[in-house]
Amino acid sequence: MDDPSVEIGAAYENLKDAALTPLHMLTSRPAKRTYLTTLLLALTSLALLLVAILAYITFYYLTIPSLGFSRPIPLQFSPSSLTPTTYGTVALAPDVSPSQPYDVSIRLRLPRTPANIAVGNFMLDVHLLLPDGRVLARSSRMASLTYRSAPAELLGKIARLPAYALGWRAEADTLDVRVFEEAQFAKGWPSKPETLRVEVSGGKGDGRVQVYGAEVRFRSRFNGVR
Repeated sequence: MDDPSVEIGAAYENLKDAALTPLHMLTSRPAKRTYLTTLLLALTSLALLLVAILAYITFYYLTIPSLGFSRPIPLQFSPSSLTPTTYGTVALAPDVSPSQPYDVSIRLRLPRTPANIAVGNFMLDVHLLLPDGRVLARSSRMASLTYRSAPAELLGKIARLPAYALGWRAEADTLDVRVFEEAQFAKGWPSKPETLRVEVSGGKGDGRVQVYGAEVRFRSRFNGVR
């Protein structure tokens, strides 16, 4: 008769071999070669992806103009009492790109004071100046605070009273006045504007508009391939 211990040992060895077969397959030379190939492929793909991202960023910044820029305009009063104006000058260089069309607007933040409402319509006179001080372009635009009837003004103030009390809002209007459309400047000196000068004047009363702040905004207008 066969020895039972031999049969048990053989069964154990068979079971052991069956259990270790997947491990042997995972640690075999072909499997290791597959792991190495996969790792190299993943590292190569990652390196190519990083190179592509870097190349795209470099290409973008070298060939695509910026979407635009803005500048706060420091304002002051003119010394003349005959034609009182508020004016300011701001430098534009070096952000103006040649051969790039821009839409240029002046953003004014105006308090809704009785004096400003009494002024009514007022004028914005904008000059783009070359480095030598000559005028490259000029534009004049009319603007005014938004009209509100007395009942609408009162209801609006009541509705916004909590925000006013907490300092979250101010009794002010923001006006965006477009002064140039598709303004484009040639390459070379002196073809690009160096500075911008804006004057705020006109209207009824003493003609002086009360202003919280002003800002010039250049926005690129893209067309064609750009």
